[in-house]
Amino acid sequence: MCGLVGCDPSHESPSETIERALKVDFAGCAAVLKGPVCLLAQTSRSRLRLWTAARSEAFALRVDGRSAPVTSRVGERGTQIGFEVSKLARHVELRFERGGRASVFRLRLAANHPDASIERARKLRARGEFDAARAALKRALNAGDPAERGRAWGWMGRVSLSEGAAHRASEELGRSLPALRRAGRVSEAVDNTIALAFVERERWRFEESRETLDAIEPLLGDYPEGRVLVNYHRGLIAKDRGDLRGALRWLERARRGATRLEMRYDRRNIDQVRGWALQQLGRSEDAASQFAQLETELGAGSDACEQADLATNLGWIRLLQRAHRLPWQASNQRRENRPERDPRPVFMRALAAYRKGCARVDRQQCVLTNLALAELQRNDISQAKKWLAEARAISDQPRGDIRAWMLHAEGQIALAERRTRDALRVYDRFWARSEAAFAPEFAWQAAMGRGRTLEVMGRTREALESYRMAERQVDEAQLRIPLGEGRGTFLGQWEESARRLVDLLVLQGRADEALSVVRRVRARGLFGLAQRSRLSELAGSRKERWEKALRAYRERRKKLSADAAQAWQLPADELRARQKTITAQKKEVRGLLDRMLLVLGSGTEPLKPSTSDFVAPGAMGRGEALLTYFPGRAGWIGFVADKKGVRAARLGPWLGTLDKSGLSERLLGPFAREVARAEVIRVLPYGPFREVDVHALVVDGQPLQARVPVAYGLDISVPAPPSATRKALVISDARGDLALARKEGRVASRALPRMGFEVVELAGGDATREPVLDALRSARWFHYAGHGLFEGRGAWDSRLLLANAGELMVGDVLLLARVPRTVVLSGCETARSAQDGPVQGLGIAHAFLLAGSETVLAATRPVSDALAYALAEAIYPRDRSTTTGASASRATAPPQADWRRFVDAVRALRERFPKQDWASYRVFVP
Repeated sequence: MCGLVGCDPSHESPSETIERALKVDFAGCAAVLKGPVCLLAQTSRSRLRLWTAARSEAFALRVDGRSAPVTSRVGERGTQIGFEVSKLARHVELRFERGGRASVFRLRLAANHPDASIERARKLRARGEFDAARAALKRALNAGDPAERGRAWGWMGRVSLSEGAAHRASEELGRSLPALRRAGRVSEAVDNTIALAFVERERWRFEESRETLDAIEPLLGDYPEGRVLVNYHRGLIAKDRGDLRGALRWLERARRGATRLEMRYDRRNIDQVRGWALQQLGRSEDAASQFAQLETELGAGSDACEQADLATNLGWIRLLQRAHRLPWQASNQRRENRPERDPRPVFMRALAAYRKGCARVDRQQCVLTNLALAELQRNDISQAKKWLAEARAISDQPRGDIRAWMLHAEGQIALAERRTRDALRVYDRFWARSEAAFAPEFAWQAAMGRGRTLEVMGRTREALESYRMAERQVDEAQLRIPLGEGRGTFLGQWEESARRLVDLLVLQGRADEALSVVRRVRARGLFGLAQRSRLSELAGSRKERWEKALRAYRERRKKLSADAAQAWQLPADELRARQKTITAQKKEVRGLLDRMLLVLGSGTEPLKPSTSDFVAPGAMGRGEALLTYFPGRAGWIGFVADKKGVRAARLGPWLGTLDKSGLSERLLGPFAREVARAEVIRVLPYGPFREVDVHALVVDGQPLQARVPVAYGLDISVPAPPSATRKALVISDARGDLALARKEGRVASRALPRMGFEVVELAGGDATREPVLDALRSARWFHYAGHGLFEGRGAWDSRLLLANAGELMVGDVLLLARVPRTVVLSGCETARSAQDGPVQGLGIAHAFLLAGSETVLAATRPVSDALAYALAEAIYPRDRSTTTGASASRATAPPQADWRRFVDAVRALRERFPKQDWASYRVFVP
């Protein structure tokens, strides 16, 4: 932001207008000097853009004292103004007047005098003539003007960057900065600093890259376009270090600034990175909308390569959406009459652009292969073969990833034509090369193709092993997603291998094995969310350790990448000969991955010790029954497990249209025997079943919860519980606007001492972030009465509101070294999680369980203050006479006692308020 102070009102007569500075962002200058001074391009006219937070059409714009024609738009957040100036113009004034007061912005203009040798070098670099560009710049380096020498060093650095000489580029860009800053050449100093930060980021030196950007913060007031670019590059840093949530935040800031200043080219770059980040998070619909909007905005007259690249990206996302569409998503799409988006027309537009104005052979080959895959989705085998043959005709040495998709298409064609032996040979070759290339996403495709082929051949045992091979690749990919190696395919989209494995096991009567697979899939998804949530909140020494470990990993991976790339071209005998080397390299890479997981874990134990088991260990408890539901290929499958074994039942298609009575019959009816003899029931929700209140389903005319305690389990291996303390933390009405929440806090604070606890009470303005975090680390019991918010896809932005605009986020909870054993979250939606994927989302309640809590009571939906207060009255005894077992030993009671206490409270709530949403409250256990 920038602005010039107006006249001193003390020197004005009472009748004169009082002026104050108006903050305005500006863009369109060829360069910017300190002041700011806008240097105009050498063309006859330049188009400048202004943006101010003032929302009004009552403004006057003058250029050299004369009114100038403008285009303007008043939006929700401010006013956008565009106008043209001649290269001779020297002054711009923007004035908003209201009630005898004026807000004024003034900007000086000046001519830009580019150096001829630097301009020549810039053009030579664009043509790839790097030696000639260096020769031209050497003449500028001998100039007497220090600013000119600084500019020349900056372009030297860019030439080195184009040549791939990162170390030299870093040195040359660094040499440019002192002279440019002394000369007040703000925009060039900022642009060169951003280029230096880019080099450091490419070398995975994230802290150095951030510090480089921090150093130019004082210059950005004079150069608003630089602010947009800095935010963009901060987003790239966050993305590359695995913090996708942080990346989206920075990219959104950059996008907002680029939109305000009509930086169209930069905004398209920002949106493309944002689109791929969304895709990597599993937000395919959002990513597709992003690329479709970009393609529309680009227009027919724009650069052919940019048109083709955008169309390719959009088509690829649509291809993925169709390939990985989940069963209930397909059902919902048909029921809602939503058209299926065909990727083929988009790929055809891309192909036409590549052939006409963008001679990129590898990308033509890529699009042709994608067209073959799109035809295979429609079972048009003949057309798929034509596209694949055309792709092969372009080059017999395709890029590694293109070769992989060609093999996948070849295998699918052979299988569709019932040439099963050929298909098996293709997929075996595909598997060997994918393994050697350290590419779990391709190895997964190969194992899946192999499994489908073996099923057709009737070789069920081998098909099962192939699907297990595919599942192991998902485990491997799970570890790499925080490293930015998700390759645009979100973990939840790889569910097909688990579905096929579960379906085949159930078909063979192996329900116990099928249930084990279901439990692993659920737990694996939760670990992935925990990885990314912890990563987004890392700070201080742990952040430095993560980035150091990430740099070591990527440096080693870079050294191995050349060998891995060769795996797609090597003859089979050479590939076999290299197998020992490949195995050793994979072991080394895996060791580096484990070091990184250690940072995301407790510091002494990794977040997950191995890929061998995600599920909580231990047998079923006495009288316990476990219920879960999972999508097979032909519909949903229900599972029940207890001491007597595991049973599976096929339930048919998605049950979303059934009422409570119908759901009760369909979900619980097949397992009536096990439900009837259960003493406790643990529900493991999956996919859209997370929305179903299983504890409120009707059995024999009563809610299930009325006859048997029901808890919802994460079913994961979590840190060992902290040693019991006798402290309790009660937070109430942190924002000062919930009178009943304050009253609820007093109920808890008065009862907890009678249960053996020492209470720390933080009410109203006392419940600020740091005291809350400190108290949580030593508390055995935690009660929160206040506002809970559910925001963000994957629920990453779910939070509890604290005083002074503070918040307790999911990542904050996950990074606590110790958490309370028992947690009551009496705010709205504190147990809600995202419904846009197959695995359980990560809300605040789930974060506490992942961090080590043993029992959590929370709400999945908004609840009234009165209902929350009534629940507190049901949880806590009012006086000594109603306290059962009141003594200090209550503070160290087993977790089952808290589970049952909470179940009893929900039962009491139902009896007292049968027509209110008592079922929103759920009891959660690990």
